[in-house]
Amino acid sequence: MKCKGCGKEINEDEVFCDDCKKLLQESSSKRDVEQLEELITEQEKLNDLEDTKELETLSNLDDTKVVDDLNTIEDDVNVSLKEARHKRKDNKKIIIIIVLAIVALALVLSFILILLNKPKEKENTKVEPEILDYQKIINEYGTLIEEKSKSYVIENNDILTWQKLIELVPYTDYDISCDTHNIYSDGTIYLASCKVNDVNVTYTYGNLKEEEKEGREITIYRLDYDNNFYSYTDRRNNGAKEVATITCKTTDCKYINAYDKYVLIKEDNKYNLYNYENNSIEFGPFDMYDDYSYATDLLVNNNTLYGVFYKENDQYNIYNILTGKTFKNVRGQLLIDEMNFSPSTMYKYNYAVLEEDGTYNFMNLKTGNISYAITGNLSSFIEDEKNSIVYMTVYDEYSDKFMLYNSNGKLLFDGNEYSKICVDDGLLIVANDNTYQVYDSKLKLKTSSKAYDLILALYSDFIAVIDNNILNIVDINDVHLATLDLNWDKDRYIFQSSISGWYDGVIYLLFEDNSVPYGTLGHGLEYYYIPETKESGLIKMTGLDGDIKPVS
Repeated sequence: MKCKGCGKEINEDEVFCDDCKKLLQESSSKRDVEQLEELITEQEKLNDLEDTKELETLSNLDDTKVVDDLNTIEDDVNVSLKEARHKRKDNKKIIIIIVLAIVALALVLSFILILLNKPKEKENTKVEPEILDYQKIINEYGTLIEEKSKSYVIENNDILTWQKLIELVPYTDYDISCDTHNIYSDGTIYLASCKVNDVNVTYTYGNLKEEEKEGREITIYRLDYDNNFYSYTDRRNNGAKEVATITCKTTDCKYINAYDKYVLIKEDNKYNLYNYENNSIEFGPFDMYDDYSYATDLLVNNNTLYGVFYKENDQYNIYNILTGKTFKNVRGQLLIDEMNFSPSTMYKYNYAVLEEDGTYNFMNLKTGNISYAITGNLSSFIEDEKNSIVYMTVYDEYSDKFMLYNSNGKLLFDGNEYSKICVDDGLLIVANDNTYQVYDSKLKLKTSSKAYDLILALYSDFIAVIDNNILNIVDINDVHLATLDLNWDKDRYIFQSSISGWYDGVIYLLFEDNSVPYGTLGHGLEYYYIPETKESGLIKMTGLDGDIKPVS
Protein backbone atom coordinates (compact mmCIF):
# COMPACT_ATOMS: atom_id res chain seq x y z
CA MET A 1 0.00 0.00 0.00
CA LYS A 2 1.26 3.56 -0.80
CA CYS A 3 1.37 6.65 1.50
CA LYS A 4 -1.40 9.09 0.72
CA GLY A 5 1.06 11.94 1.17
CA CYS A 6 4.23 11.07 -0.68
CA GLY A 7 3.42 7.73 -2.46
CA LYS A 8 6.02 5.77 -0.55
CA GLU A 9 5.33 2.06 0.04
CA ILE A 10 3.94 1.49 3.52
CA ASN A 11 2.22 -1.27 5.45
CA GLU A 12 -1.26 -2.12 4.35
CA ASP A 13 -2.78 -0.97 7.64
CA GLU A 14 -1.21 2.51 7.38
CA VAL A 15 -2.54 5.59 5.59
CA PHE A 16 0.60 7.84 5.81
CA CYS A 17 4.22 7.09 6.28
CA ASP A 18 5.96 8.31 9.50
CA ASP A 19 7.52 11.35 7.73
CA CYS A 20 4.17 12.57 6.47
CA LYS A 21 2.61 12.08 9.87
CA LYS A 22 5.38 14.18 11.46
CA LEU A 23 5.02 16.85 8.79
CA LEU A 24 1.28 17.03 9.32
CA GLN A 25 1.74 17.35 13.09
CA GLU A 26 4.35 20.16 12.81
CA SER A 27 2.69 22.25 10.14
CA SER A 28 -1.04 21.88 10.86
CA SER A 29 -3.05 23.66 13.40
CA LYS A 30 -4.16 21.81 16.49
CA ARG A 31 -7.66 21.44 15.04
CA ASP A 32 -6.42 19.92 11.74
CA VAL A 33 -4.10 17.57 13.54
CA GLU A 34 -6.91 16.38 15.77
CA GLN A 35 -9.15 15.79 12.69
CA LEU A 36 -6.39 13.86 10.95
CA GLU A 37 -5.74 11.82 14.04
CA GLU A 38 -9.46 10.95 14.21
CA LEU A 39 -9.44 9.90 10.53
CA ILE A 40 -6.34 7.82 11.04
CA THR A 41 -7.88 6.20 14.11
CA GLU A 42 -11.08 5.49 12.20
CA GLN A 43 -9.09 3.93 9.34
CA GLU A 44 -7.17 1.76 11.72
CA LYS A 45 -10.45 0.59 13.25
CA LEU A 46 -11.75 -0.26 9.81
CA ASN A 47 -8.62 -2.24 9.05
CA ASP A 48 -8.98 -4.10 12.28
CA LEU A 49 -12.56 -4.78 11.45
CA GLU A 50 -11.63 -6.20 8.08
CA ASP A 51 -9.07 -8.50 9.64
CA THR A 52 -11.36 -9.93 12.28
CA LYS A 53 -14.46 -10.60 10.28
CA GLU A 54 -14.94 -13.83 8.45
CA LEU A 55 -15.08 -13.75 4.70
CA GLU A 56 -18.61 -15.17 4.72
CA THR A 57 -19.89 -12.22 6.67
CA LEU A 58 -18.56 -9.81 4.13
CA SER A 59 -21.34 -10.80 1.79
CA ASN A 60 -23.86 -9.48 4.31
CA LEU A 61 -22.32 -5.97 4.14
CA ASP A 62 -23.30 -3.24 1.78
CA ASP A 63 -20.36 -3.16 -0.54
CA THR A 64 -21.37 0.17 -1.94
CA LYS A 65 -21.54 1.81 1.50
CA VAL A 66 -18.11 0.57 2.52
CA VAL A 67 -16.60 1.84 -0.66
CA ASP A 68 -18.30 5.19 -0.21
CA ASP A 69 -17.06 5.46 3.33
CA LEU A 70 -13.55 4.67 2.31
CA ASN A 71 -13.69 7.16 -0.50
CA THR A 72 -15.01 9.81 1.89
CA ILE A 73 -12.15 9.18 4.33
CA GLU A 74 -9.65 9.28 1.53
CA ASP A 75 -11.04 12.59 0.25
CA ASP A 76 -10.92 14.13 3.73
CA VAL A 77 -7.34 13.06 4.20
CA ASN A 78 -6.29 14.50 0.83
CA VAL A 79 -7.95 17.85 1.63
CA SER A 80 -6.26 18.01 5.01
CA LEU A 81 -2.92 17.15 3.49
CA LYS A 82 -3.25 19.90 0.88
CA GLU A 83 -4.14 22.43 3.56
CA ALA A 84 -1.11 21.39 5.61
CA ARG A 85 1.19 21.76 2.61
CA HIS A 86 -0.29 25.19 1.87
CA LYS A 87 0.29 26.33 5.46
CA ARG A 88 3.84 25.03 5.30
CA LYS A 89 4.47 27.18 2.23
CA ASP A 90 2.98 30.20 4.05
CA ASN A 91 5.25 29.60 7.06
CA LYS A 92 8.26 29.44 4.77
CA LYS A 93 7.29 32.79 3.27
CA ILE A 94 6.95 34.31 6.72
CA ILE A 95 10.38 32.97 7.73
CA ILE A 96 11.94 34.37 4.55
CA ILE A 97 10.33 37.77 5.20
CA ILE A 98 11.64 37.78 8.80
CA VAL A 99 15.17 36.84 7.66
CA LEU A 100 15.11 39.58 5.02
CA ALA A 101 13.93 42.10 7.64
CA ILE A 102 16.74 41.09 10.00
CA VAL A 103 19.31 41.43 7.21
CA ALA A 104 17.92 44.85 6.28
CA LEU A 105 18.01 45.96 9.90
CA ALA A 106 21.62 44.78 10.21
CA LEU A 107 22.56 46.77 7.10
CA VAL A 108 20.90 49.90 8.48
CA LEU A 109 22.68 49.51 11.84
CA SER A 110 26.01 49.00 10.07
CA PHE A 111 25.46 52.16 8.07
CA ILE A 112 24.67 54.11 11.22
CA LEU A 113 27.81 52.79 12.94
CA ILE A 114 29.91 53.79 9.95
CA LEU A 115 28.47 57.29 10.14
CA LEU A 116 29.12 57.49 13.88
CA ASN A 117 32.70 56.28 13.52
CA LYS A 118 33.48 58.59 10.67
CA PRO A 119 36.41 60.84 11.72
CA LYS A 120 35.23 64.30 12.61
CA GLU A 121 36.87 67.34 11.27
CA LYS A 122 39.37 68.79 13.78
CA GLU A 123 37.66 71.37 15.88
CA ASN A 124 39.25 74.65 16.78
CA THR A 125 40.22 74.11 20.44
CA LYS A 126 41.85 77.45 20.86
CA VAL A 127 40.19 79.31 23.75
CA GLU A 128 39.87 82.93 23.00
CA PRO A 129 40.78 85.11 25.99
CA GLU A 130 37.85 86.70 27.77
CA ILE A 131 37.44 90.30 26.72
CA LEU A 132 36.53 92.27 29.83
CA ASP A 133 34.84 95.64 29.95
CA TYR A 134 37.13 97.11 32.62
CA GLN A 135 35.30 100.42 32.82
CA LYS A 136 32.05 98.57 33.52
CA ILE A 137 33.73 96.35 36.11
CA ILE A 138 35.27 99.32 37.95
CA ASN A 139 31.93 101.18 37.84
CA GLU A 140 30.00 98.22 39.24
CA TYR A 141 32.61 97.66 41.97
CA GLY A 142 32.74 101.35 42.89
CA THR A 143 28.96 101.68 42.96
CA LEU A 144 28.66 98.71 45.31
CA ILE A 145 31.31 100.10 47.68
CA GLU A 146 29.96 103.66 47.55
CA GLU A 147 26.40 102.63 48.37
CA LYS A 148 27.62 100.98 51.57
CA SER A 149 29.82 103.98 52.40
CA LYS A 150 26.96 106.48 51.97
CA SER A 151 24.52 104.42 54.04
CA TYR A 152 27.10 104.12 56.84
CA VAL A 153 27.60 107.90 56.91
CA ILE A 154 23.82 108.46 57.16
CA GLU A 155 23.35 105.86 59.92
CA ASN A 156 26.48 106.63 62.00
CA ASN A 157 27.43 110.20 61.11
CA ASP A 158 30.96 108.96 60.46
CA ILE A 159 32.98 107.52 57.62
CA LEU A 160 34.45 104.05 57.43
CA THR A 161 38.10 103.29 56.77
CA TRP A 162 38.78 101.60 53.45
CA GLN A 163 39.70 98.30 55.09
CA LYS A 164 36.52 98.20 57.16
CA LEU A 165 34.48 99.21 54.14
CA ILE A 166 35.65 96.41 51.85
CA GLU A 167 35.20 93.91 54.68
CA LEU A 168 31.51 94.89 54.88
CA VAL A 169 30.94 94.62 51.14
CA PRO A 170 31.36 91.09 49.79
CA TYR A 171 32.55 91.12 46.20
CA THR A 172 33.85 88.01 44.44
CA ASP A 173 33.21 88.58 40.74
CA TYR A 174 36.74 89.81 40.05
CA ASP A 175 39.91 90.35 42.04
CA ILE A 176 40.07 94.14 42.31
CA SER A 177 42.50 96.36 44.20
CA CYS A 178 43.05 100.12 43.94
CA ASP A 179 46.09 101.97 45.25
CA THR A 180 44.08 105.18 45.50
CA HIS A 181 40.84 104.89 47.46
CA ASN A 182 39.60 108.21 48.83
CA ILE A 183 36.51 108.30 51.05
CA TYR A 184 34.83 111.68 51.53
CA SER A 185 32.65 113.02 54.33
CA ASP A 186 29.42 112.38 52.42
CA GLY A 187 30.39 108.74 51.83
CA THR A 188 31.28 109.18 48.16
CA ILE A 189 34.50 107.53 47.02
CA TYR A 190 37.18 107.97 44.39
CA LEU A 191 39.11 104.99 43.01
CA ALA A 192 42.21 105.12 40.82
CA SER A 193 45.34 103.09 39.98
CA CYS A 194 43.30 99.90 40.03
CA LYS A 195 44.00 96.30 39.08
CA VAL A 196 41.45 93.79 37.81
CA ASN A 197 42.66 90.20 38.06
CA ASP A 198 46.25 91.54 38.33
CA VAL A 199 45.82 93.62 35.17
CA ASN A 200 46.55 97.34 35.55
CA VAL A 201 43.67 99.45 34.27
CA THR A 202 43.47 103.20 33.66
CA TYR A 203 39.81 103.56 34.54
CA THR A 204 38.71 105.44 37.64
CA TYR A 205 35.54 105.67 39.66
CA GLY A 206 34.00 108.79 41.15
CA ASN A 207 35.28 112.34 41.24
CA LEU A 208 38.57 113.39 42.72
CA LYS A 209 37.83 116.12 45.26
CA GLU A 210 40.09 118.50 47.06
CA GLU A 211 41.21 117.10 50.38
CA GLU A 212 38.68 117.85 53.09
CA LYS A 213 40.58 119.52 55.88
CA GLU A 214 38.44 118.64 58.87
CA GLY A 215 41.24 118.18 61.37
CA ARG A 216 44.76 119.35 61.91
CA GLU A 217 47.56 118.92 59.42
CA ILE A 218 50.75 117.09 60.34
CA THR A 219 53.86 117.27 58.22
CA ILE A 220 56.16 114.24 58.14
CA TYR A 221 59.91 114.74 57.94
CA ARG A 222 62.73 112.29 57.56
CA LEU A 223 66.38 112.68 58.50
CA ASP A 224 68.35 111.45 55.50
CA TYR A 225 71.37 110.29 57.46
CA ASP A 226 69.57 107.83 59.75
CA ASN A 227 66.22 107.38 57.95
CA ASN A 228 64.28 108.26 61.08
CA PHE A 229 60.97 110.06 60.82
CA TYR A 230 59.91 113.28 62.52
CA SER A 231 56.84 115.44 62.50
CA TYR A 232 58.21 118.65 63.98
CA THR A 233 58.74 121.69 61.79
CA ASP A 234 61.83 122.75 63.73
CA ARG A 235 63.61 119.73 62.22
CA ARG A 236 63.50 121.37 58.80
CA ASN A 237 66.81 123.15 59.39
CA ASN A 238 68.53 120.12 60.87
CA GLY A 239 69.01 118.13 57.67
CA ALA A 240 65.43 116.80 57.60
CA LYS A 241 63.53 116.24 54.38
CA GLU A 242 59.81 116.86 54.09
CA VAL A 243 58.06 113.64 53.07
CA ALA A 244 54.33 114.42 53.12
CA THR A 245 51.50 116.14 54.95
CA ILE A 246 48.47 114.31 56.31
CA THR A 247 45.15 115.71 57.45
CA CYS A 248 43.71 114.14 60.58
CA LYS A 249 40.02 113.44 60.89
CA THR A 250 39.71 115.53 64.07
CA THR A 251 41.55 118.34 65.81
CA ASP A 252 42.44 115.95 68.65
CA CYS A 253 45.32 114.55 66.65
CA LYS A 254 48.73 113.49 67.94
CA TYR A 255 51.66 112.18 65.94
CA ILE A 256 53.14 108.99 67.39
CA ASN A 257 55.63 107.60 64.88
CA ALA A 258 56.15 106.87 61.19
CA TYR A 259 57.39 103.82 59.33
CA ASP A 260 58.04 103.55 55.63
CA LYS A 261 54.92 105.09 54.03
CA TYR A 262 52.73 104.85 57.13
CA VAL A 263 52.30 107.11 60.15
CA LEU A 264 50.62 106.20 63.44
CA ILE A 265 48.26 108.86 64.76
CA LYS A 266 46.32 108.97 68.02
CA GLU A 267 42.90 110.62 67.67
CA ASP A 268 40.15 110.81 70.30
CA ASN A 269 41.86 108.09 72.38
CA LYS A 270 41.92 105.77 69.35
CA TYR A 271 44.67 105.01 66.85
CA ASN A 272 44.65 105.32 63.09
CA LEU A 273 47.30 104.16 60.68
CA TYR A 274 47.56 106.67 57.85
CA ASN A 275 49.11 106.09 54.46
CA TYR A 276 50.81 109.45 54.01
CA GLU A 277 51.51 108.83 50.31
CA ASN A 278 47.80 109.29 49.48
CA ASN A 279 46.70 110.96 52.75
CA SER A 280 44.19 108.26 53.62
CA ILE A 281 43.58 105.96 56.56
CA GLU A 282 44.96 102.49 55.87
CA PHE A 283 43.65 100.91 59.08
CA GLY A 284 41.72 102.08 62.10
CA PRO A 285 40.44 103.22 64.44
CA PHE A 286 41.73 100.65 66.90
CA ASP A 287 43.02 100.23 70.45
CA MET A 288 46.63 99.31 70.99
CA TYR A 289 47.51 96.19 72.95
CA ASP A 290 49.48 98.32 75.42
CA ASP A 291 48.81 102.03 75.27
CA TYR A 292 52.06 102.84 77.04
CA SER A 293 54.36 100.81 74.78
CA TYR A 294 52.89 101.32 71.33
CA ALA A 295 56.16 100.44 69.60
CA THR A 296 55.86 96.84 70.75
CA ASP A 297 52.51 96.56 69.00
CA LEU A 298 53.81 97.37 65.55
CA LEU A 299 55.29 94.62 63.42
CA VAL A 300 58.17 96.56 61.92
CA ASN A 301 61.62 95.71 60.60
CA ASN A 302 64.16 97.99 58.93
CA ASN A 303 61.60 100.80 58.80
CA THR A 304 59.08 98.61 56.95
CA LEU A 305 55.76 98.14 58.72
CA TYR A 306 54.28 94.65 58.33
CA GLY A 307 51.32 94.77 60.64
CA VAL A 308 49.58 95.98 63.78
CA PHE A 309 48.88 94.04 66.96
CA TYR A 310 45.76 95.58 68.48
CA LYS A 311 42.93 94.97 70.93
CA GLU A 312 39.22 94.77 70.12
CA ASN A 313 36.40 93.67 72.44
CA ASP A 314 38.88 92.21 74.94
CA GLN A 315 40.52 90.05 72.31
CA TYR A 316 43.76 90.58 70.40
CA ASN A 317 44.05 90.70 66.64
CA ILE A 318 46.73 91.16 64.00
CA TYR A 319 46.21 93.26 60.90
CA ASN A 320 48.63 92.36 58.09
CA ILE A 321 49.37 95.47 56.03
CA LEU A 322 50.97 93.57 53.14
CA THR A 323 47.96 91.31 52.52
CA GLY A 324 45.14 93.40 54.01
CA LYS A 325 44.05 90.42 56.14
CA THR A 326 42.90 90.65 59.75
CA PHE A 327 43.36 87.67 62.04
CA LYS A 328 40.98 87.64 65.00
CA ASN A 329 41.41 86.38 68.55
CA VAL A 330 45.16 85.77 68.43
CA ARG A 331 46.46 83.80 71.41
CA GLY A 332 49.52 84.93 73.34
CA GLN A 333 51.56 88.11 73.65
CA LEU A 334 53.56 89.55 70.77
CA LEU A 335 57.27 89.33 71.49
CA ILE A 336 59.16 92.59 71.95
CA ASP A 337 62.68 93.48 70.87
CA GLU A 338 65.30 92.85 73.51
CA MET A 339 69.08 92.56 73.56
CA ASN A 340 70.25 89.76 71.22
CA PHE A 341 66.64 89.06 70.33
CA SER A 342 64.81 90.66 67.41
CA PRO A 343 61.48 89.05 66.48
CA SER A 344 61.11 91.73 63.80
CA THR A 345 63.51 89.63 61.72
CA MET A 346 60.75 87.08 61.37
CA TYR A 347 58.32 89.59 59.87
CA LYS A 348 60.29 89.51 56.66
CA TYR A 349 59.60 85.81 56.51
CA ASN A 350 55.87 86.35 57.23
CA TYR A 351 55.95 85.16 60.83
CA ALA A 352 54.82 86.85 64.03
CA VAL A 353 55.97 85.26 67.29
CA LEU A 354 53.46 85.04 70.13
CA GLU A 355 54.49 83.83 73.58
CA GLU A 356 51.98 81.95 75.73
CA ASP A 357 52.86 80.14 78.96
CA GLY A 358 56.47 79.53 77.94
CA THR A 359 55.58 78.35 74.42
CA TYR A 360 56.50 80.40 71.36
CA ASN A 361 53.88 80.16 68.63
CA PHE A 362 54.97 81.11 65.11
CA MET A 363 51.96 82.49 63.27
CA ASN A 364 52.08 82.71 59.48
CA LEU A 365 51.06 86.26 58.58
CA LYS A 366 49.77 85.11 55.20
CA THR A 367 47.36 82.47 56.49
CA GLY A 368 46.87 83.31 60.17
CA ASN A 369 47.70 79.71 61.13
CA ILE A 370 50.22 78.61 63.73
CA SER A 371 52.89 76.93 61.61
CA TYR A 372 54.86 75.54 64.54
CA ALA A 373 55.61 76.10 68.22
CA ILE A 374 58.83 75.97 70.23
CA THR A 375 58.99 75.40 73.97
CA GLY A 376 61.97 76.75 75.90
CA ASN A 377 63.81 80.03 76.36
CA LEU A 378 63.82 81.52 72.88
CA SER A 379 66.75 83.91 72.92
CA SER A 380 67.68 85.12 69.44
CA PHE A 381 67.13 85.09 65.70
CA ILE A 382 70.36 85.08 63.74
CA GLU A 383 70.05 86.06 60.11
CA ASP A 384 72.45 85.86 57.22
CA GLU A 385 71.33 88.73 55.00
CA LYS A 386 73.14 87.43 51.92
CA ASN A 387 71.52 83.99 51.92
CA SER A 388 68.32 84.74 53.80
CA ILE A 389 69.07 82.12 56.45
CA VAL A 390 67.48 82.46 59.87
CA TYR A 391 68.47 80.38 62.87
CA MET A 392 66.78 80.45 66.26
CA THR A 393 68.47 79.66 69.53
CA VAL A 394 66.73 78.23 72.57
CA TYR A 395 68.65 78.32 75.81
CA ASP A 396 68.64 75.92 78.68
CA GLU A 397 68.62 78.31 81.62
CA TYR A 398 70.32 75.79 83.87
CA SER A 399 73.29 74.87 81.67
CA ASP A 400 73.60 78.15 79.70
CA LYS A 401 73.66 76.14 76.48
CA PHE A 402 71.41 76.45 73.49
CA MET A 403 69.88 74.27 70.82
CA LEU A 404 69.48 75.37 67.24
CA TYR A 405 66.36 75.57 65.04
CA ASN A 406 65.95 76.71 61.46
CA SER A 407 63.37 79.24 60.29
CA ASN A 408 60.86 76.41 59.69
CA GLY A 409 60.96 75.37 63.33
CA LYS A 410 63.03 72.23 62.75
CA LEU A 411 65.42 71.20 65.52
CA LEU A 412 68.90 70.86 64.04
CA PHE A 413 71.80 68.50 64.78
CA ASP A 414 69.67 66.05 66.79
CA GLY A 415 69.29 68.56 69.59
CA ASN A 416 73.04 68.93 70.30
CA GLU A 417 73.82 71.81 72.65
CA TYR A 418 76.22 74.64 71.80
CA SER A 419 77.70 77.65 73.55
CA LYS A 420 78.47 79.88 70.53
CA ILE A 421 77.12 80.50 67.04
CA CYS A 422 78.12 82.63 64.07
CA VAL A 423 76.31 83.02 60.73
CA ASP A 424 78.02 84.82 57.88
CA ASP A 425 78.32 84.62 54.11
CA GLY A 426 76.29 81.43 53.85
CA LEU A 427 78.22 79.61 56.58
CA LEU A 428 77.02 78.41 59.95
CA ILE A 429 79.69 78.06 62.65
CA VAL A 430 78.76 76.47 65.97
CA ALA A 431 80.96 75.65 68.95
CA ASN A 432 80.76 73.94 72.27
CA ASP A 433 83.43 74.53 74.93
CA ASN A 434 86.26 72.70 73.18
CA THR A 435 85.48 72.20 69.45
CA TYR A 436 83.77 74.00 66.61
CA GLN A 437 82.07 72.89 63.38
CA VAL A 438 81.52 74.74 60.12
CA TYR A 439 78.47 74.02 57.90
CA ASP A 440 77.41 75.43 54.55
CA SER A 441 73.94 76.82 53.83
CA LYS A 442 72.61 73.29 53.21
CA LEU A 443 73.97 72.17 56.60
CA LYS A 444 76.67 70.05 55.01
CA LEU A 445 79.67 69.73 57.33
CA LYS A 446 82.78 71.47 55.97
CA THR A 447 85.10 71.49 59.00
CA SER A 448 85.26 69.90 62.41
CA SER A 449 88.09 71.21 64.57
CA LYS A 450 90.41 69.41 66.92
CA ALA A 451 89.85 69.68 70.67
CA TYR A 452 91.15 72.87 72.31
CA ASP A 453 91.36 73.96 75.91
CA LEU A 454 88.64 76.51 75.20
CA ILE A 455 86.85 78.08 72.26
CA LEU A 456 86.80 81.78 73.12
CA ALA A 457 85.03 83.43 70.20
CA LEU A 458 83.74 82.93 66.64
CA TYR A 459 84.37 85.78 64.21
CA SER A 460 83.18 84.89 60.74
CA ASP A 461 86.34 83.54 59.07
CA PHE A 462 88.41 83.54 62.28
CA ILE A 463 88.15 81.72 65.60
CA ALA A 464 89.90 82.62 68.86
CA VAL A 465 90.98 79.55 70.86
CA ILE A 466 93.07 78.67 73.92
CA ASP A 467 95.51 75.85 73.12
CA ASN A 468 97.99 74.67 75.77
CA ASN A 469 97.26 77.86 77.76
CA ILE A 470 98.21 80.03 74.76
CA LEU A 471 95.83 82.36 72.93
CA ASN A 472 95.69 81.55 69.19
CA ILE A 473 93.86 82.63 66.07
CA VAL A 474 92.76 79.92 63.60
CA ASP A 475 90.62 80.05 60.47
CA ILE A 476 87.43 78.16 59.69
CA ASN A 477 89.46 75.28 58.24
CA ASP A 478 91.24 74.86 61.60
CA VAL A 479 94.50 76.27 60.19
CA HIS A 480 96.70 78.18 62.66
CA LEU A 481 97.07 81.89 61.79
CA ALA A 482 98.64 83.63 64.79
CA THR A 483 99.87 83.07 68.35
CA LEU A 484 99.13 85.83 70.86
CA ASP A 485 101.45 86.01 73.88
CA LEU A 486 99.14 85.17 76.68
CA ASN A 487 99.79 82.64 79.37
CA TRP A 488 96.20 81.78 79.99
CA ASP A 489 94.99 81.95 83.57
CA LYS A 490 91.31 81.27 83.72
CA ASP A 491 91.11 82.45 87.33
CA ARG A 492 92.73 85.78 86.55
CA TYR A 493 91.64 86.80 83.07
CA ILE A 494 88.03 87.11 82.13
CA PHE A 495 87.26 87.38 78.43
CA GLN A 496 85.02 90.34 77.57
CA SER A 497 83.05 88.96 74.63
CA SER A 498 80.60 91.87 74.49
CA ILE A 499 83.29 94.48 73.69
CA SER A 500 85.62 92.25 71.69
CA GLY A 501 85.24 91.78 67.97
CA TRP A 502 85.81 93.26 64.50
CA TYR A 503 86.61 96.96 64.21
CA ASP A 504 87.85 98.53 60.95
CA GLY A 505 89.37 95.30 59.66
CA VAL A 506 91.04 94.36 62.96
CA ILE A 507 90.10 91.66 65.47
CA TYR A 508 90.30 92.90 69.07
CA LEU A 509 90.24 90.51 72.02
CA LEU A 510 89.78 92.19 75.43
CA PHE A 511 90.41 90.59 78.81
CA GLU A 512 89.67 91.87 82.28
CA ASP A 513 92.26 91.28 84.99
CA ASN A 514 90.20 90.05 87.88
CA SER A 515 93.09 90.33 90.36
CA VAL A 516 93.09 94.15 90.56
CA PRO A 517 90.31 96.69 91.06
CA TYR A 518 88.49 97.80 87.92
CA GLY A 519 89.96 100.94 86.28
CA THR A 520 93.47 100.72 87.73
CA LEU A 521 96.57 100.80 85.54
CA GLY A 522 97.10 97.48 83.82
CA HIS A 523 93.62 96.38 84.71
CA GLY A 524 92.92 94.92 81.29
CA LEU A 525 94.69 93.35 78.36
CA GLU A 526 93.78 93.68 74.72
CA TYR A 527 95.21 91.71 71.83
CA TYR A 528 94.75 92.46 68.16
CA TYR A 529 95.10 90.61 64.89
CA ILE A 530 95.07 92.19 61.41
CA PRO A 531 94.06 89.54 58.84
CA GLU A 532 95.27 91.54 55.84
CA THR A 533 98.85 91.94 57.12
CA LYS A 534 98.91 88.96 59.55
CA GLU A 535 100.14 91.40 62.21
CA SER A 536 99.25 90.69 65.85
CA GLY A 537 100.26 91.96 69.26
CA LEU A 538 99.37 93.36 72.67
CA ILE A 539 97.80 96.73 73.40
CA LYS A 540 98.57 98.43 76.73
CA MET A 541 95.64 100.08 78.45
CA THR A 542 95.24 102.42 81.35
CA GLY A 543 92.03 100.57 82.05
CA LEU A 544 89.21 98.99 80.11
CA ASP A 545 87.64 102.41 79.81
CA GLY A 546 90.93 104.26 79.12
CA ASP A 547 93.00 105.01 76.07
CA ILE A 548 94.03 102.12 73.82
CA LYS A 549 97.34 102.27 72.04
CA PRO A 550 99.17 99.52 70.18
CA VAL A 551 102.53 98.44 71.60
CA SER A 552 105.34 100.21 69.67
